[in-house]
Amino acid sequence: MIGRAGVRRLAPVLVIPAVGALASACAATPDSASGLASWARQASYSSTVGLLRGDVRDIDAGIRLNKLRATHTACDGLGTDAASAIGQLPTPDHRLTTMLNGAYSGLINAAQACSDGKTLSGRSFVTYERRSAGALRTLSAATARLHALERR
Repeated sequence: MIGRAGVRRLAPVLVIPAVGALASACAATPDSASGLASWARQASYSSTVGLLRGDVRDIDAGIRLNKLRATHTACDGLGTDAASAIGQLPTPDHRLTTMLNGAYSGLINAAQACSDGKTLSGRSFVTYERRSAGALRTLSAATARLHALERR
């Protein structure tokens, strides 16, 4: 049985390529507001986004409080939660799927850098901060696209 850390380390390798195949299968699906709303409900999209943002807040708090072990635990949680989010793809909109895949993959990569950090002021945490900031910007843009498409 693979432990939580094993899943976190395997997720970028095993999960992301599968999303590409799913996304291409989704390309022919019509972009309907009702289809997107249904997907968002079924995927618990709002809760997922809240969970991911909460994980990042937990990591940031651990860094601020200088708690390496607690920060590593939060990093592992972020990686696991982002990998689970990828499992909810594809969406009925190919571009939205691509954006979310990028955001979730970015958070997995950020979590990996965070987990690898030996000190809170080291290079790994600088990499984490850069990757998580970019992934969160992409996640915000994807959320805005989802809401815009739902209003159509």
